[in-house]
Amino acid sequence: MKPEILLFLFLTTFVVSAQEYTNRRPLGLYTSLDAGIGYDLAAIIRTASTDKDDIYNPNSPYYSQHEPGRLNYGFTYMVGYQPINRLSLAGGFRYSYVNPDFHILYALAQANVYVGALYDEDFQYIFVRGGGMLNHSAVSGAGFVSVGFGKMEPLGKHFGHFFQIFIESQHLDRGTAFLGLSYGVIVFGNSRR
Repeated sequence: MKPEILLFLFLTTFVVSAQEYTNRRPLGLYTSLDAGIGYDLAAIIRTASTDKDDIYNPNSPYYSQHEPGRLNYGFTYMVGYQPINRLSLAGGFRYSYVNPDFHILYALAQANVYVGALYDEDFQYIFVRGGGMLNHSAVSGAGFVSVGFGKMEPLGKHFGHFFQIFIESQHLDRGTAFLGLSYGVIVFGNSRR
């Protein structure tokens, strides 16, 4: 090989390996809106392990006047703050539709713990959220707790979108365990680019 090519390869390798990665800026104050859908895994287990007569018999412990249904969908609006790169806290409201008897408005709180490399523009995070019922529906005192994983990608200086997958336990007339997916948009205060 010619010495010029070797020198070029050496300098290219040195420059690439010597690049300094800077930590991404936290999102700062942000607001998000998402739509999600979930499938009730507990109903599948309950139906498979219970005699059909018990489900429809009012004297049975497996009977529910308001069967929650297998599908759940909802919309969530949150306002949050990310003061440091690894943590953010948010609060907001969520509307959930489980069946015609269950139209529930929740107040919720969510904590995100960000994982992955700090120099990536994408944010991967693990989240925990919980909420309590605000309105009157077929049940009273409903609540939920979720644990999941999400990924946020910036699309502009102050705008992005995110995807989440989660497992959620809702306490309605009986316990449910939803496996869910959601997609949303986010607007944040600190510029990403």
